[in-house]
Amino acid sequence: MTSLNFELLSTQVTSFRRGDLWGDEFAHCISRVTLEWGGIEYLLFCVLQAIDYKRATDWAEMLFAPRSIQARKKIVREEVSASVGTSYQQYIDLLVGRLDLLQTIQNRRNLLAHGLWLTGRDDRSFRIQPLNFNDVIKAVEDAIEIDMDYLVPLIKDIEALKNGLSSLAAEMSVHQQLKKWDRL
Repeated sequence: MTSLNFELLSTQVTSFRRGDLWGDEFAHCISRVTLEWGGIEYLLFCVLQAIDYKRATDWAEMLFAPRSIQARKKIVREEVSASVGTSYQQYIDLLVGRLDLLQTIQNRRNLLAHGLWLTGRDDRSFRIQPLNFNDVIKAVEDAIEIDMDYLVPLIKDIEALKNGLSSLAAEMSVHQQLKKWDRL
């Protein structure tokens, strides 16, 4: 077994400058955004399980299938409405509100995850060229400047979404149990 040659590796990999506080902060923030995405998907699945454990896997396949978030929200609204619409109509509105926040997070996160990274105006920012092409206009979008004012609100929104989804999952679990006990 051979060991990694970190000196050679560091010359081959582009990274934020070591010892650079801004570079370290950028790396930390981008890591959080990337790693939190799996947590968001898990919490969405927990919400679906709380609504209907037996149908959660089918709903997750519909929710995570490649299509617009509007189409996904429509599917979730219809499916969830059929399941809890008569006993807890307000829940659907709460869930759709969380899905709206998810859409804004997804747009900003996808830019980081799938865009082309470019140098910024200074050492406190960098630019990302979106790689989604508009089929109608055949134009490429302008590069977006990324700095802490972009990353920190994104992380705060992710935290708010995760807290909201956790609350929705817990609330629905309680609702379903009360329904079983005929307490509603």
